[in-house]
Amino acid sequence: MDELDDITFLAEIGYDPAQLELAEMYSLGIGRPQDEAEAAKWFRKAAEQGAVEAQQNIAYRYIQGVGVDKDLSQAYFWFQEAAAKGLSDAQVFLGIMHAQGIGVPQDYEKAVEWFQKAVEQGDSEAKYNLAYHYLQGLGVPKDESEAYYLFLEAAESGLDRAQYLVGKMLDEGVGTERNGAEAVRWIRMAAENGLGDAQFSLGLMHHNGKNVEQDDAEAVEWFRKAAEQGVSNAQHLLAHHYHYGMGIPQDDSQTFYWITKAAENGLSDAQFILGRMLDEGVGTERNGAEAVVWFQKAAEQGVSEAQYHLAHHYHYGMGVPQDDSQAFYWMTKAAEIGLDRAQYMLGRMLDEGVVTERNGAEAVRWIHMAAENGLSSAQYTLGLMYHKGQNVGQDDAEAEKWFRKAAEQGLIDAQISIALLYIDGKGVPQNDSVAYNWVRLAAESGSADAQHMIGWMYRQGRGTTQNYEEAIKWFRKAAENNIPGACSDLGKLYMNGKGAEKNYDEAMKWFQKGSELGHNVAQYYQGLFYLKGYTVAKDINQAINWFRLSAKKGYAPAHYQLGLIYKNGWGVARNYNKAFEYLQAAAVRGSQSAQMNLGVLYLAGHGVHRNFSKAFAWNLLAAERDYAPAQYNIGFFYSHGQGVRRNYANAYLWLEKSADKGYSMAQYYLGILHGKGIGAPKNKKEALKWFEKSAEQGDAEVLYKLGLLYHFGRIIPLNYRKAMQYYRTAAEKGSIDAKNMLSPLYRHGKWIPKNPSDEKRKTIMVYANWTIHSLILMYILIMLTILVCRFLYHDVLMAFKMVHG
Repeated sequence: MDELDDITFLAEIGYDPAQLELAEMYSLGIGRPQDEAEAAKWFRKAAEQGAVEAQQNIAYRYIQGVGVDKDLSQAYFWFQEAAAKGLSDAQVFLGIMHAQGIGVPQDYEKAVEWFQKAVEQGDSEAKYNLAYHYLQGLGVPKDESEAYYLFLEAAESGLDRAQYLVGKMLDEGVGTERNGAEAVRWIRMAAENGLGDAQFSLGLMHHNGKNVEQDDAEAVEWFRKAAEQGVSNAQHLLAHHYHYGMGIPQDDSQTFYWITKAAENGLSDAQFILGRMLDEGVGTERNGAEAVVWFQKAAEQGVSEAQYHLAHHYHYGMGVPQDDSQAFYWMTKAAEIGLDRAQYMLGRMLDEGVVTERNGAEAVRWIHMAAENGLSSAQYTLGLMYHKGQNVGQDDAEAEKWFRKAAEQGLIDAQISIALLYIDGKGVPQNDSVAYNWVRLAAESGSADAQHMIGWMYRQGRGTTQNYEEAIKWFRKAAENNIPGACSDLGKLYMNGKGAEKNYDEAMKWFQKGSELGHNVAQYYQGLFYLKGYTVAKDINQAINWFRLSAKKGYAPAHYQLGLIYKNGWGVARNYNKAFEYLQAAAVRGSQSAQMNLGVLYLAGHGVHRNFSKAFAWNLLAAERDYAPAQYNIGFFYSHGQGVRRNYANAYLWLEKSADKGYSMAQYYLGILHGKGIGAPKNKKEALKWFEKSAEQGDAEVLYKLGLLYHFGRIIPLNYRKAMQYYRTAAEKGSIDAKNMLSPLYRHGKWIPKNPSDEKRKTIMVYANWTIHSLILMYILIMLTILVCRFLYHDVLMAFKMVHG
C-alpha cells in the first residue's frame, strides 16, 4: 500500500489529520485530480471531528460557494466553531460578518467583541479592523488616538494596509501630530510591500510635491506600479502624465491605453475622458459612436460634463441618431447638477422651443443661473436680453452690469457691447473714455471689430485725443483681418491725406479690397475714383457699375451720384427719368444733397411734373437738417413765393442760417436784402459786411456779382476800382461772365490805360470769347424774352439759381 492509499485509508477510518490532508490534495490537484467538491467533503468530515483548521476552511467555502452551495449560515456556524477554539482568523472573520451584515444582522458591537478577542491574541488583522471601528466610532466611542495606536501596532507587524493608514493619519494629523516625513516613510513602506493604494498615494505626493520634492518622473513610476495592480485612479493619472508629457515623453497612444483601463474599471471621470478621446480621435481613430457609449456610462454615474457632451451629441446627431428629447433630458440632468454650460444651453433650448414649447421665463431663469455661476457667455447673453428687452423688461443698466461681468472675464463681445453703451449713454452716463478703455482691451486681444472701432475713436477723437496716425494703424489691422468697413475707412484717410500723405493708389487698394468683401461704401468710392479719374483712367461705365453695386445695398451717396450722372449727362445720355429715380432713392435715405437736387427736378419739371410745393418740401427736409445750400434755396423760395407764400422775414431767417455756415451765395443775398431793406432793416453797412464775407469764400459767380454791384453802384456806392478787382478775380477763377465783362473794358481802356504789353490784359483777352456786339445782341434777346414770357423766365431763373447755388 503506497503513501496515497495510506492517507485515503486513514481518512476513511476517521483520522482527521488524514482527512484534512486529503481535502487539500483534492483542492490543489496533488496526487489526485483537482476536485473542489471532493475537497469540501473531506474538509467537512475533518471539521465535524473538531479540526479547527478544517472548520475555518469549510466556512470560507460556504461563503464563497466553492465545492459546496453558498450558505452564509453554515459559514457563520463553522467560523463560530473555530473561533470558540481560539482561532484568531475565525474571530476576525466573525467580526467582519457582523460589521458588514454578512449572513447575520449588522451589529457593530458584536463585531467589536470578536475583533477584541483576536486582538488579545495579537492578530494584526484584528487590530486593523478594530482601529477602523475606533476611527469611525462604529460599536465603540470614536477615538482617533486609539485608532492610530492600533493601526501602528498592526503596521509594525508588517500589515501593509495598516502601514498605509498610519502614513495617511500622520500626513493629516489625525489621532496624532502631523508629521510629513514619517507619513512618507510609512506610505513608502506599504508601497514597497506592494499595496496599490499606497503606491498611488506615494505617486500623488511626488506629483504634488507634498512632503517630498516635486518629481513627475518618480510620480510616474509609482503610478505605473499601482496602475498595473488595477488601481483606477493611478491608471487615470498615469494617462494624464502621458497626455501632457509630465515626467515621461508625451504619448497619446499610452494615454488612450491607460485611460481605457481606468474607464473599464468603472472610474467615471476616465469614462468621460475616454469618450472625449474617441470623439476627437486622440491616441486612437475617431469614433463618435464609441464615444457616445462612454459618455453614456459616465453620464449614468452622474458626471455632468459627460451628460453635457451626451446631450450635445444627441442634439446634433453625432455618433447617435439625432434626438432632441434625449438632448433635452441629459442637458437638464447636467444643469440640475450645476454645470454652468449646461444651464446656459438648457436656457437656450427653452428660449428656442427645442422639444418643449418656448418658455422665455424659464429660459431666463437657467441663463441667469449660469451667469450667476460665472459663465461669461451666459452673462453676455443675459446682458443682451436686458438690452433688447427679450424675455425680460428692457433695462440697459442691468445689461451693463452683466456685460461688465463678462467683459472682466475677457469676453470680447461683452467688452465691445459695454463700450457701445457708454458711447450712447444707455443705462450709464455717457462716457467716451470708459468706452475707449474697453474697446482698447478688445482690440489688443485681437478682435478685428474692436480694432475697427478703436480706429474710429481715434479718427473722431472720441474718448481719446484725435490721432489720424493711430486711426490708420488700427484700421489697417482690422482691414488686414478682412473687416470691410475698416477697408473703406482706411481708404478714405489715404484719399484725404489724414494720418499719412495723400495717396490715391493706397486708397484705391483698400477700396478695392473692401469692394471685394462686398462693402457698399468701398464700392461707392471705387466708383468715385473711376468717375474722377483718381489713380485710374476715367471710366464712366466702371463708375456706374460700382455705384449700382453700392446702391443695391442701399448706400444713399451711390444713388445720389447715379442721379447726378444721369441729370447732367456725364458720359451718358442725359436721362431725367433715371436721374429722378436715383435722386429720390438717395433722398428718402436721408441724403441732403439728393433732397435738394430732387427739389430742383420738381422745380424745373425734369423727369417729373413740375411741382413747386414738392420742390419746396424736399429742400425744406434738407434745410431742417442744417444743409446750407438747401437753406439758401428755402430762403430763395420764400423771397419769390414759389411753393410757399412769399415771406421776406422767413427768407431772411433761412438765408442767415445758410450764411452763418459760410455759404457764399446766401451771404451775398443777405447783403442784397440789407441793401434793399427787404426782410430786414435797410443797412448798407450790414450789407457791405455780408458782401465782404461772401467775397472771402472765393466763389467766382459771387465775385462777378459783387463786381456788378460796384460797377453800377447798386446798393453800395459806385467804385470802378473794386468792380475791376472783383471782375479780375472772378475771371481768374473761370467766370465767363466776368471775362466777357472785362473784354470790352480792356479793349477800350476804360478805367485801365490801353497797354498791349499788360499781362493781365493779354490773359483776359485770350479768355474773352464774345465781342461787344455779341454782348449787345445777347442783352437785346434777353429783354425780348422777358417781355414775351416774363413769368416763365422768372421760374427758369429761380431754377438756375438753385441748381448753381
